Amino acid sequence: MNIKRAIHTARHNVCVQVRLEKAVPTPKGVGNPKLKFWKIVLEALKRDDPKEMADEYVNGYGNLKGECPSCHCTMMHPAKYCKFCGQRLKWREDDE
Repeated sequence: MNIKRAIHTARHNVCVQVRLEKAVPTPKGVGNPKLKFWKIVLEALKRDDPKEMADEYVNGYGNLKGECPSCHCTMMHPAKYCKFCGQRLKWREDDE
């Protein structure tokens, strides 16, 4: 199963759990544990899908830097993941 299919499956399960939660009301303050689980899975899968850097540039020292597309923190090449939010990164330079 590739990452796109896994995200689709998790998104579907979130929708199913939301419909179940609306059909059977839960006591105030008590959430559906399955809904919480699928939301966490969906968020983790989205972060594991590589996103292209929002802005890449070479600083004055000749180092390639870029901005994380999720949290907009500055990262230095060759970071594969953002150290702040965990987003998987895709550098344009790596495509060449």
